[in-house]
Amino acid sequence: MKSMKFDWKKFDYFLLFAAAATLLALWYPGDTVWLRDEARLIALALDANEAGRPALHGLPGSTGVAYGALIVWLNQLLLLATSDPVVIVAIKGALLLGLCWGALLRLARCLHLPAGPGAALWFCSPFIWFYLRMPWDNIWLLPMSLWYVVCAAHFFRDGRMSMVVWAGGLFALMFYLHPVSVAIPLGFAAGVLLFRFELFRREWWKFCAVGAGVLIVLSPFLYRCIRGYSPDVGAIRVSFLTALGGVVKCWQNLTAFGFTDRFAPEVGLGIPGMWVVLSIPVIVFFMILGAIVVIRRWRRKELNTFDRLCVCGGITVVFLAVELLVLRVEPQTHYNSVVAFAWLLLAWRGFTALRGDYRKTAEIVLCAALILELLLLADFSRLVHRYSGGSSEYFGTTLARQWRVVRSLTAAHLANPALTVELEVDRFREEPLPLQVLIRLALRSEKLPDVGPAPRSAKLLPSRSGSGIDLVLME
Repeated sequence: MKSMKFDWKKFDYFLLFAAAATLLALWYPGDTVWLRDEARLIALALDANEAGRPALHGLPGSTGVAYGALIVWLNQLLLLATSDPVVIVAIKGALLLGLCWGALLRLARCLHLPAGPGAALWFCSPFIWFYLRMPWDNIWLLPMSLWYVVCAAHFFRDGRMSMVVWAGGLFALMFYLHPVSVAIPLGFAAGVLLFRFELFRREWWKFCAVGAGVLIVLSPFLYRCIRGYSPDVGAIRVSFLTALGGVVKCWQNLTAFGFTDRFAPEVGLGIPGMWVVLSIPVIVFFMILGAIVVIRRWRRKELNTFDRLCVCGGITVVFLAVELLVLRVEPQTHYNSVVAFAWLLLAWRGFTALRGDYRKTAEIVLCAALILELLLLADFSRLVHRYSGGSSEYFGTTLARQWRVVRSLTAAHLANPALTVELEVDRFREEPLPLQVLIRLALRSEKLPDVGPAPRSAKLLPSRSGSGIDLVLME
C-alpha cells in the first residue's frame, strides 16, 4: 500500500494568515469598544426583557428613523443566559467570525478557487478585524453581505431561483438591520438584467413574487421609515464635497488606510503602525488590477461568474455613493462595511489574475502585505490590552476595563448603600449611559469582587497612562 503523504505544494497557506487574524480577534474579547451606541443596544434589550416582550426598535438612525431590532433581540436572548457583557461580546464575535468563514469557504467552492487569499484579505484587514469584534448592529452587514454574494454566485452560475429566494430573505434582514444596505440588492438586480436577462424575461413572475414577498415582510418597517423620516434629525448634514470625500474613500475598509488615526492607543503603534502603510498600495493595486481584468474580459465577452460578481459589486458601490451623496450624512468608515465585499472581490480577482501569470511574484507580494497587517493587529492587540483602549472618540476605554471597575464599584455600593461617588472622567460625565448600563448588568451578576471593609466614598479617575479608568475606594 502506498503511503499517503501531504503535498505541501498544494496547501493553501494563505489560510494561515486568515486563521492567525481570527485567533487574534478571539483573544481578549473584552478589549473592544463600549460607547453610547453599544450601551444603548444592551439597554434596549434589558428594558424589553424587563417588560417581558421583544424590543420594538433598535438604535435611532441618521435620518430620524429607528433601525430594526434584530441585534437587540439577539442581546435579549444572550442576556437570558449571562449578564457578563464580555461573554456576550465573545459569543457575538465568534458568531460573526464563523459566519464570515462559512460564506468565504462556500464562495470559494462555488467559484472553484482557493479560499485562502480571499479569507486572508478579509480577516487581516484592520478595519474589518476591528469591526467584527464590536458589539454593534451595523457590523452584521459584513457577514450578511458575504452570504448575499454566495447566493448571487450560485444564481449566476446555475440560474437557480431558490438562490433568489434566499437572497430576498437576506435583503429583508439586512434592510431591517440598516436601510443603507438597499444598495446591495440594487447592485445585484442590475447584474441580473445585464447577465441573466433571458432568464429574467422567462421567469419574471417569480422575481416579482420574491420582490412582493420581501415588500410584504418589510412593509411595517417601511411604513415607519416613511412616517419617521426627517432630514433635520439624526446625523450631521455635510456639504456635497465633504460627502463626496467620504464616498471616494469607501475602499479603505479593506486596507489599513486611516485605521491608526481612528483607533490607535494614545502611545501610538510603533514600528508596525508605520510599516503597515506599505501594505496599502499592494491591496489597492490588486483592486485596480481586478477592475482592469474584469473590464477587459467584458469587452471580449469572456466574463465568468467571478467577473460578474465583481461587476455587481462595482454597481453596488455606485448605488451606495448615490445614497450618501443624496442624504449628505457625515462620512463614517462604518458605512463602508456595506460595500467591503465589493472591494474584496476586486482585490481577490486581481490577485487571481496575477497569480495565473506570475505565481511566485503575486504570492510574495500579497504575503508581504498580509504579514505587515498581521504585525499591526498583533501590536494593536498588545497595546490596547496594556493601555485599556484607544485615545480617539471612536474607541475610548475598553469594555473589559470599564466592566472591572463597575463590578468593584457595584460591590462597594452594595456593601455601603450610602456610598458617595466622585466622577472625574470627563467622557463619562458628559455621557454616563455606558457606565449606567454596566451597573445594571453588574447588579444582575451573581458574583462580585470582594472590596473588603465597607468604603465610605469612591473616586473614578482617568488612568495616568493610556485610556483606562481607575477606581479609588476610601474607608
